[in-house]
Amino acid sequence: MNGKLKEMIKRHEGFRRYAYKDSLGILTIGYGFNLDHWFVYGINPEEAEALLLAKITIARREASQIPGWHNCNEPRQAVLIDMVYCMGLRRTLGFKKMSAALVRKDFEEAATQILDSRFAKQTGDRAKELARIMRTGDWRSETGD
Repeated sequence: MNGKLKEMIKRHEGFRRYAYKDSLGILTIGYGFNLDHWFVYGINPEEAEALLLAKITIARREASQIPGWHNCNEPRQAVLIDMVYCMGLRRTLGFKKMSAALVRKDFEEAATQILDSRFAKQTGDRAKELARIMRTGDWRSETGD
């Protein structure tokens, strides 16, 4: 039933990529998602989780376009996915020296490039953690946890 129900709702609501006012003047996006409601009441954890997973899937696909992606192990690829999730692919591709370092498998330099950026100044500990993972290729912290 879920597949048929989903297709029926999609057909009835129609997809709109950009926010618009529906026939009642309610700000809406996607397949009839009421943004006015979300602005007032927020979203529940299940909605947030679904949006997170969808955005991670997109970020993973886009991050695989970064030069040197295939030279990275899973934790290093996760760093690239995290950066794309945060900044988008276009801005992440702007890390040209990082990408060049990844192509050379120079992960120390790639980590340095993460830290030597406006991204690092804006995100602080996030950038430090990503640089550490890029440098070591390991999920664990330097304290071993």
